[in-house]
This record gives sequence, C-alpha cells and structure tokens, in this order.
Amino acid sequence: MSTIYWNLKEIPIPEDAKRNAYDNQVSKYYKDWQGNRRRYVIGRAVTEKTMHPNSNFRFFYPALWREYYSEDANLQHEKHFGLYALHLGAGYGCGIYPLMHEDFGPESANAMMDYSMYTIDSRSSTTQLIQNSLYEQVLFSRCAWSDSWYSSFFSHKISAERIHAFKMHWLQQCADRGIRTVWLCVDGSNDDCLMQNSSLDAPGPAKSGKNVNIVSYIWAVEAETGRPVTWFVNSGGTHDVKAFPEIIKFLALSNIEVEGVILDRGFVSQDTMDLIEDLGLKFIMMLKTTTNGYCEMMLRHASEIHWQVRHVLQSHRNGLFGIVDKVKLFRSSPTEHYVGLFFDAKNGSTRSIHSIDKVLDEADRLRQILAENPNTNAVVEPKFRKYLSIERSGQKPEVSFDFDTWQRDVDSKGFSAIASSEPYSADELSKRYSMRQASETQFSLLKSQLNGNVIRVHSDAALESRFLCFFISAVLRTEIMLSCQSHQLDINDVLSKANSLCMVLMPDFQYHSVDGYSKQVLTVLNDFGILKEHFNTFLQEVNAAHCEQLFGSSLKQLPANKEPEVPKRRPGRPKGSKNKSTLAREAAEAANKEAQADAPKRRPGRPKGSKNKSTLAREAAEAAKKEAQADAPKRGPGRPKGSKNKSTLVREAAEAAKKEAQADAPKRGPSRPKGSKNKSTLVREAAEAAKKEAQAEVPKSAPDHPNGSNVESNTERDEQRLSHTTARKTGYDSRSSSRLT
Repeated sequence: MSTIYWNLKEIPIPEDAKRNAYDNQVSKYYKDWQGNRRRYVIGRAVTEKTMHPNSNFRFFYPALWREYYSEDANLQHEKHFGLYALHLGAGYGCGIYPLMHEDFGPESANAMMDYSMYTIDSRSSTTQLIQNSLYEQVLFSRCAWSDSWYSSFFSHKISAERIHAFKMHWLQQCADRGIRTVWLCVDGSNDDCLMQNSSLDAPGPAKSGKNVNIVSYIWAVEAETGRPVTWFVNSGGTHDVKAFPEIIKFLALSNIEVEGVILDRGFVSQDTMDLIEDLGLKFIMMLKTTTNGYCEMMLRHASEIHWQVRHVLQSHRNGLFGIVDKVKLFRSSPTEHYVGLFFDAKNGSTRSIHSIDKVLDEADRLRQILAENPNTNAVVEPKFRKYLSIERSGQKPEVSFDFDTWQRDVDSKGFSAIASSEPYSADELSKRYSMRQASETQFSLLKSQLNGNVIRVHSDAALESRFLCFFISAVLRTEIMLSCQSHQLDINDVLSKANSLCMVLMPDFQYHSVDGYSKQVLTVLNDFGILKEHFNTFLQEVNAAHCEQLFGSSLKQLPANKEPEVPKRRPGRPKGSKNKSTLAREAAEAANKEAQADAPKRRPGRPKGSKNKSTLAREAAEAAKKEAQADAPKRGPGRPKGSKNKSTLVREAAEAAKKEAQADAPKRGPSRPKGSKNKSTLVREAAEAAKKEAQAEVPKSAPDHPNGSNVESNTERDEQRLSHTTARKTGYDSRSSSRLT
C-alpha cells in the first residue's frame, strides 16, 4: 500500500472518489481489462469531507496536487539508474528484451524486466514489497506496479500459448547468436506447492523434506557457458527420467544441434539410454553405486587405481586417479559402454575419516550405556549394525566390531563412475563431466539468488508465468555474470555498486547526474554497449516524465528571457496531437457538456432517479405479484399455508397405499402369527411323537391298586393328559369341543 502523507495538510476529498465508512480509506474506482470493478486507495479520510493523500493521489490527480501543495512537497530526491542500465544492456545484448516485446507486448515485457530487476537486487520473488523497493529506481514501466497488479498479471495476462511461442523463438534467438552445436546439461528439481485444485502439484519427494505436494521443473543449460536454453514445468510426481524425453526432443527439433548430454545420477536408467541412442546423441552420465557398471569397475579396478600414481590424472592437482574400461551399464544391457572409474584421494580420505569417527562414536556410546547398567538392553543404531554388535557370551557384555565389512566400506569412499558413449581417456572424461557444474550453478542461482525455491501463486497459469519470469531473470543475470567473470569481478559486488549510480533533484526541479561512477560498473556496461554518453539520455527521459507528472507538461514554465531546452523524445505522434477517435470523442463530450450546462452538477454514473432494465423488470414483476395477492390474507414468510414439500407427499402416498393393502387383514398383536410354532417346538414335538410310537409297540401291565381295585393304565393317563395339553394350546376342549377364549 502507498504511504500516507500524514505530514501534509488535509485536503478536500475529490468528487469522483468515495470514502469507506468502515476504515476511512478514500478510493478511486475503475474497471480493469476484464471489465471487473477495481479501486485505487488515494488517501485516508479524517472527516467526512477531508483526507490525507498518498502517492496514488499525486499520480491520479496531478492538478489537484499542484493546487493544494507546493511543487517540492515530498519529491523523490534521487533516481537510481545503474540496475536499469545493466538490465537494458544485457537484455539487448542477448536479444531477450526485443523478443519479449514481440511476444508479450510492451507493457508486459517492461513489467517482467522490472520484476527481474527486483528479484536480482533483493534476492526475493515475493511481490509484497516490490512497489516500495522500486520506488527510487528508473523503471522500464511507466510506474512502479503494486503487488496486486502483479498478482493479476501473473494469473491473467500471459497465456500458456504465448509462453510456448516464446520458448521456440528463444531457441531460434540462441541459434542466431551462434549456439549451433552444444553439449547440454539437463537437470530437474522441485518446489513445495500449496495450491488447491491444481493439475501440476502432486505428491513426491519434496526437497524441503515436508509432507506436502510438489511441482517439478526441468532446466536445460548450455554446458560451455552456462547460458539457460529452455525449461519445462511438470507435475510434481514426474521423475526426471520421465520429463527428460520432452525437453530433448524439443531441442533436437530446433536449429540447435545437441551433440551430447551430460546427466547426473537421477537420469540413470535403461529407458534414458534407449532414448539417447534413438536420438543419436552422445552422453556422459554419472552412475549410481547400485548399477552394474559401477559394481563391475569396482571389482576390476578399485585396488588398481587406489593411490596408484601411474593412474593419476596429470591435468588435476587434487589427487584424482582414474581408469577407463568397457562394461555393461545394466545387467540387461545388450552392449558394453565405456565407463571411467575415479578415485578422489582428498574427498575419499575426508569421507573415510568421517565414517571411522562416526563408528567409533557409536561404539563409545554403547560402552557407556553398558558400563552404567550391564543388564540394560542397549540397541545399536540401524546404520551402524553392519559394523557393530553387542556380545553377551561372557560375564560382561562387550561391543564387537565386524572389521572386514568396516574395512570394505572405508575403502570404497572417494570412488565414482562415469559412463560415456565415446572412448575418452580418463582425463578427458573428467574434464567433460566437470562442464555439468554449469547446470548446478544455474540451479543454485535460481534458488538462492532469485528465490525460485518458493512458489507464491494460486493457479496453474500464475505458476507458468512465474517460471517464465524466473527464466528471464536467470538469462539476464547469467549475461551479467559472464561479463563480470571475463574481468575477474564479483557479480554481487558489481550489482551493489551499480545501484549507487543515481541522479539527484536540484533546485531547478530537474534531475542531474552525479559523477564518481564505479570503474567496475562502467567496464561491465561497456561490454553491453552502454557508455557514459548514454546517461544523458536517461536523464532527459526521466526529467521529461518528472516534469509531465509535476507540472502537467514535459517542460517547466521558465522565465520569458530564458529559452527552454527541449528534451529529446521518443518517436511517435507529435506531443500534444490527438488522433481522430480522440477528437470525435472530445467533440461529443463538449456537445454533451453544453446540453447539460443548466443541469445541477452531480457525481458520475446513471442519471439520478433512473433505473436499469433489470430493476424495471423486477419492479414490474413485484407489482404484478402484489396485485395478485391483494385479496389474500397476509401471512408470514415461508411455504404457503397447508402446502407440503415433495418428500412429505411421497411419504403420505406410501402410507395410504399401505393402509389400503392392510384394510382386509384382521387386526392382531405383534409377534408370530397365532397358532404357528417355532423351530424348537416343532423339533421337540417330532421327538415326542417318535418316542410314543416306539413305546406303543411295548405292552405295559398296570400295577394293582393297593386296595385291590384296578385303575386306568399309565398309557391311558398319558393320552388323556396329552389331549388336555393339546386342547389348551389349540384353544379347544376335547370334552366340550367348544372354542376357548
């Protein structure tokens, strides 16, 4: 947000501005390129009619500013032009700035150049402070755009089609500059991504180590100079090997002939080898320790080159030993390739000592635990279990070493293997792979110098646009870096000194340059064709824009006895002239003003009291509805009284159908139908019936009565009891045959 000038006097709120009663912000409203209603905050209200202005007020109301304040109120006393000059020279030197004008238009190209200036100077990619950071800089754009403007710019103003066209045109530009045959370094990386509903973010191994979605990108760099050639943004789950074919085919079909590629361990696979061979490219590739080629070379030549001076690389002075042989890169490879095995004595010694110290530290930790409590269950950390164990065979537990495994691991430190399609010597192979440092430099530049390791966007379109700006910034910074390296200068020192080049506002309300320019900065600018004579052109353009903003014209009103110095202007229509459409519009406005001369002055908008079509249609519908409801009694809001919703109607219809189906059925209580029996009763009765049948065949004599009289037999009594039991259960009495209640 622009700074409020609290130290300046209060002024009336302009008639076309509005005050927000909630936070007292005074805003000027407008419509953007999509027709959406937007606003600029021009000050803070103090009362209902007065306010304190900010820098936006000064830009939108220059006449009122001159009326209320003196000419020298809160002016920018310095304008820094060093970064502008460097970017202008680098942009024209490599041809990317004219290309941006052709593909994206002047406004977008200038906005991206300003954004590049900001990221290179502040090493930040966030636009929150971009307006304040560029406040005193000479800009490519007509003003310092705000962070909200850049947010809309990234999301809406650069399409994917234009970005892709720029990629193809840039490759042609590289070819025209002489980049015809190159060894190409290709590498990939990823950034954390917190976008919602994105087609580019996906789960993957985040560099930050967090459990978040990521977006991946792949970068192609010219190996000899480190100049960025092209880039692609991929889904977060896309592995470097899968993204590799697209960028290689894209380059192979351009006017740049890719002689070969230099790849790191992330691209090692049979699929990559097949693709490279299909395209007819040479390759130099660092192998993983698990590949067959690395293991074979270690078995054959590890002891042969370990500190053996006959295999020392004579072009190196850091104790590098190497040998080349032919082996299969993968077990399934149909042919053998050249593989160089290298032993870096300095690196190997450092890593071996570090590994030994780590194992000894773990052994000391275990001994201390066992000394304090021999019966404790001391556990060896997983990464040291192949070297250490705890022996409890004796009276006292001891730490035991597997010296053979430990020795093999220590001896393997410092070794690396590089595969090649050509029969290079070990010395030449090492030199060519060292060109891959250009790719590593670019990724370091992107992440640390340009803050490209953070994605601050909310849509896929904005993500693509942001990576476009990262690429442009990387191209410009690389050109400046190469110029500094040719003169043994540090680029960060040059950028800092370039920012000190400034012009100062003098009492004549004109900017004047101050001598004392850095010799280092002038040396780099001379490489791009920017001379001290061009600084006067910068001064004239800044003064012309300054006077136009401050005084309403490009010239300040000077005394009559002094002839003004006409500043040099850019080509185009003579200043002050108007085209036909402007003249016609102004004539119509003049006629409209004459017709409205007697009408009271009012704020802009629809004539007071008029209504648009939708309002008229709505009011007509409401009037018709009121007439129809005039006789109806007034009721509260909601569904008409007595009406039912769909679910109620469906439920009632189902209940009615159920009642009709049950109308003829006799009403009974809940449970099993009367007279039915469950399974256990049926089983029991069947068992009893079988028992009776078995007993029926065996006659049984009845015992005599104690008094000598006969009584009914047991069988008869059982039958009688069974008859009564059945009668109770069924509801009938065998004696009366009447229904029991």
